[in-house]
Amino acid sequence: MRTRRQEAGQAVTALVVAATLLVVGAALALVYRGSAAASQASTIQSGADAAALAGAQRVADQAWGKIQASLNSRRGEWHGNDGFGRAQSYASRNDTRLTTYSYFPLADRVEATVTSDFRTETGSPERASAVAETGRRLAVCIVVTIPGSVTGYETTATCGDITVDVYVDPSGGTVTLLTPPGQLKKEFRVRLVE
Repeated sequence: MRTRRQEAGQAVTALVVAATLLVVGAALALVYRGSAAASQASTIQSGADAAALAGAQRVADQAWGKIQASLNSRRGEWHGNDGFGRAQSYASRNDTRLTTYSYFPLADRVEATVTSDFRTETGSPERASAVAETGRRLAVCIVVTIPGSVTGYETTATCGDITVDVYVDPSGGTVTLLTPPGQLKKEFRVRLVE
C-alpha cells in the first residue's frame, strides 16, 4: 500500500510541475511576443526618424547651391521633395519603405512616414511618422541693392532666415554668392522635433 501512495503522490507532484511549467512557458511566450512587437515598433520608428533627419540634412547640404540659383532666378528654388532621395535611402536602411515625404521650406519642416518592409507581430504593415527641421526657414533671396550703381559691389541677401554675402554685377545682371559653403552649413541645426 505504501508503494501506491508514493506513486499517487509522485503523480500529483508531476501534474503540479507540468502545470507550473505550462504557465511559465505561456508567460515567457507572451513576454517574447511583447518584446518582439516593441522591437519591431522601435525599428519602424527608427526608420521614420532616420528618413526625416536624412531629408533635413540633405536640404541643409544643398542650401548653398539652391541659394546661388535663387539669387539669379529671383525666385525660390526649394521644393516639397527636396531631400526625398536621401530620406528614401535611410528609410530602406532601416527595413522600412518611405510612403510619404514633404519638405516645407517656409515652415522649416520635413515630414516622413514609413511602412514596415517586414511582417510584424500584428500580421499587417505598421506605420510610423517623424518630423525634423533644418533650423532655418528658406525663401526666395532678396538682395540689398544700391540704386544707380554702375560698378559691381558687395552687399547682403536675405533668403528666409539666412543672410549671405553677395557680389552684384549690374552690367551682367548676375549675383554671386560670396559666403563659403562651409560657413553656410554652420547656419543649420538639423534635429528631430516629433
